[in-house]
Amino acid sequence: MEKRLKAHNAGKGGKYTRVRTPVELVYIEEHETRQQAMSREVQIKQLTRKEKEALVQDAKEGLPQEGKGG
Repeated sequence: MEKRLKAHNAGKGGKYTRVRTPVELVYIEEHETRQQAMSREVQIKQLTRKEKEALVQDAKEGLPQEGKGG
């Protein structure tokens, strides 16, 4: 993921992000196969902005917070 993020911020990523730098990684999922990951990516892209924001917020709430003993 770091390599992709660096590529996007260097203007060498996808057409959409190329002109919208800097980009920030706010959500990540792991899958066993590339096919599963691509399928999930399509599902996420079909969500509304509000649904995507809720997905990211739910993920943040599930992570231990820095400086809070977690």
